Amino acid sequence: MQRFFLLFTTLALFTLAACTPAGEANNSAAADIPVKMTDWQFWRGPTLNGIAPADQKPVTDWSESKNIVWKTKLPGYGHSTPCIIGNKMILTTCDKPATREEDVTGTVTMRCYDKTNGKELWATKIYSGLLPSMHKDNSYCSATTVYNGKYLYFTYQTPKDVRLTAVDLDGKIAWDKTAGLHINFHGYSNSATVWGDLVFVGNTGDRREEGCYPRMVAFNATTGEIVWDKEIPTEDETHETYASPLAFKVAGKPQLVIIGPDKTWSFDPATGDVIWECEGPQPFNGATPCFDEKNVYATGGYPKRRFFKLAADGKGDITGTERVLWDLKRPKPRMGYVPTPLYSDGLVYQTVDEGFFRCHDAETGKILWEDDRTEDERTYYSSPIMANGNIYVFDRQGGCRIYKHSKEMNIVAKDLRLEDGVFASPVFLDNKMYLRTLGALYCIGE
Repeated sequence: MQRFFLLFTTLALFTLAACTPAGEANNSAAADIPVKMTDWQFWRGPTLNGIAPADQKPVTDWSESKNIVWKTKLPGYGHSTPCIIGNKMILTTCDKPATREEDVTGTVTMRCYDKTNGKELWATKIYSGLLPSMHKDNSYCSATTVYNGKYLYFTYQTPKDVRLTAVDLDGKIAWDKTAGLHINFHGYSNSATVWGDLVFVGNTGDRREEGCYPRMVAFNATTGEIVWDKEIPTEDETHETYASPLAFKVAGKPQLVIIGPDKTWSFDPATGDVIWECEGPQPFNGATPCFDEKNVYATGGYPKRRFFKLAADGKGDITGTERVLWDLKRPKPRMGYVPTPLYSDGLVYQTVDEGFFRCHDAETGKILWEDDRTEDERTYYSSPIMANGNIYVFDRQGGCRIYKHSKEMNIVAKDLRLEDGVFASPVFLDNKMYLRTLGALYCIGE
């Protein structure tokens, strides 16, 4: 069966502290873990929605010879976005690129760099051995590390299972556990997410072998013991999702949401019980949801494209009910597949893999404006991040275009170039941008 590639978790997500001390996050979507606004504990940032802290004022102009504070060549391959805790910047690499071959061995390593100068502080081997078959656009390190105040959590795939490892900030492995058997056509990419004293892994492959089934697994964040393990039903044994789950507070309560397979699902983080479910967007999906205080926005996927807004206060099956607030089904041009949307102040921004960047009215779903990059042959896997009222959108070819957060299209900068392609998403701290390309790690600023 031919399928399109869904890469990232699009990778996927950590959460915030509810009532936290001064200098730490206090957000309506907050979780009951301490999250400092001076850290970037997962790829969507401390707001969970791809928005940098309000005090960030990064540059809007750079090149390989301009506004580069430091640049460090990365050993190996990977697409994970950097996780930054204090002075430590953590990401993962594998010494082999993704391949369909089934007899390749390699080593997966977690690496820590000093964010002030880019020097490596430590490197910890997570796995060494036979690698699974994987799409060439994926990597064995697509999942981004998430931090809960005690450990760094990283998900990865062996030829048979999905695993979750916990590592402290000095690079020592605390534990490494399986999240179950796994088969996946394009290879694993889902990042873990955290809520309170739990860590969640979406093991959302297919059922082509006995014992393999899509599931959501909750681990005790300290011990690694499984707290609950819930099957996600699918309409077909081959249906799967490459999307990362996200734990956040919406519609007045904690919810653990994942897009796919087949449906958008909301679980109770404490028990794993389904709160609500809605058919779609598609059987195969790649993006993480974005949200406002009351609603969830979900995009996917394959074989068609679809983007909808769901009221998150429902119970049970909300398919076809008034809680589906709007539903864009395969419009022209198509909806996003891999990149995660961005919500802010009544607007939803969406990056379409094939070369569009688009702004929707969040109330109606209406497209307010779009930038067509198809003639420039620009394509996207990276997700948009907003800083200082500007939205940074990187393409697979290493270019960046910056848009003003606005109901009308306003391009702040374009044709910003780096020498390698970009699959990861940028990080904004210290009035600087930290960016992983396919070959290097950058600190960009004045």
